[in-house]
Amino acid sequence: MKKAGFLLFLFVALAGCDGSYHKFDKSFVDFKWPKEDHRSFEFEIPQDGLYDITFELSHGYTYPFANLPLHFSIVAPDSTQQNFDVDIPISDANGRKTGDCALDICDLNFNIKNGVNLTRGQYKIVISNAFSEAYVPDIIGIGLRVTHQ
Repeated sequence: MKKAGFLLFLFVALAGCDGSYHKFDKSFVDFKWPKEDHRSFEFEIPQDGLYDITFELSHGYTYPFANLPLHFSIVAPDSTQQNFDVDIPISDANGRKTGDCALDICDLNFNIKNGVNLTRGQYKIVISNAFSEAYVPDIIGIGLRVTHQ
C-alpha cells in the first residue's frame, strides 16, 4: 500500500512539472484599470520548446466597448525584449460578447502567441492597457497562461 501511495504522489508531482505557468490578478480597485497601471507576470521556463501564451480576462457584462487594446512586452532570459499590441475582441459585429458570460460576468481567453519557441530561463511579461482614456472600466481581473505544447 505504501508503494502505491508513493507512486501516486510521484505521478502527481511529475504531472505538475509540464512547464506551464498560470497567474490571475484580481486586484483592480473599483473594477478600473488605470492607464499607468502595468501588470507584470514573471515565470520560469524549465525547458526549451514550443509554448502557447494566453491572455485571460474577466470583465463585467456591461463593458461598453467592442475591444480592449493592450500592449505586451516580453523580456527573455537573454534580456531581449519584444513589444507588440493586440486588440482583444470583447464583442462581435452583432454586439454579442465573445467570452463565456454568466449573469453579469464574462470570462475570455485569447491566444496572443501560439507555438512560440521559448528557451529555458526566466521570463517577464508586462501587460498594459492601450486605451485612449484614463482607465478601462468594468475590469474584474486579468491573467496569463503559458502552456508547453
